[in-house]
Amino acid sequence: MEIVLYILIALAAALVSVMIISAYENRHFVVRSYTVAADKLPPVFDGYRIAVISDLHNQEFGRKNEQLLAAIREQSPDIAICAGDILVGKPGADFTVAASLVHSLAQEYPVYLAMGNHEYRLKIYPDTYEDMWERYYAETSKKDNKNDVIWLDNETGYIVRDNQKIAITGLSIDRMYYKRFQKHEMSAEYVEQLCPFDDRSVYQILLAHNPDYFPAYAAYGADLVISGHVHGGMVRLPLFGGVISPRLRLFPKYDRGEFTIGKSTMLLNAGLGNHTIRFRVNNRPELMIITLKRTG
Repeated sequence: MEIVLYILIALAAALVSVMIISAYENRHFVVRSYTVAADKLPPVFDGYRIAVISDLHNQEFGRKNEQLLAAIREQSPDIAICAGDILVGKPGADFTVAASLVHSLAQEYPVYLAMGNHEYRLKIYPDTYEDMWERYYAETSKKDNKNDVIWLDNETGYIVRDNQKIAITGLSIDRMYYKRFQKHEMSAEYVEQLCPFDDRSVYQILLAHNPDYFPAYAAYGADLVISGHVHGGMVRLPLFGGVISPRLRLFPKYDRGEFTIGKSTMLLNAGLGNHTIRFRVNNRPELMIITLKRTG
């Protein structure tokens, strides 16, 4: 009986320790920097810097995210990208934190936003979410923004410098590709149908929230894919990586970091927040900084 009691005490102590670790990690983000080199990159974009925010889910780091904004400012990016799920898609949920962050970013940088599954559901289910999408879109697109805020919903925008350009495409996939306990196949033709892109001489950044379909994104021809959604696998184990994905799949192949297929690179952001299960271990929230480099 005493042995059972000792085991229960040890398990309780371990659980408390893990909860303390998780609470600490959720409040202390890290900055991870990546360099992506390509010979297609125009010379004027050599050294171009991008700050990437993903899966914020209304999390705050300091009042009005002042700590996060200060960290971004220290990195001196040229643009800021919000790669999906900046808010929480629940009926009646407050999106003030998400909209305020986008507005603050737009006072200093051009901002590009893509759809995560949380934003997407607001838009396609007005009977459930009423006018949340319209209000969120209006708040993020305020007229007093000093810089452009550009939503890319199966659309492509171009950044032009000295008559040279790169493309940023925001991919919004159907909700069936986010369903739990099942994985639908995706083809490059499906991506092309949503986001036609003819001139492959132009360097293309694809904002594709769900990383599971990187093979389709690579076959489509994207040079750089920026993804999120998986939250780094929530709990990370040495040698094994992320333990579980939002679709409740154990040890997802794409969990966090850099992946390559052919000439395509995917950078997978571990996210800054959580929803429903607010749990992180060995997996601190992440601000991603990307530097583009020209080769050749």
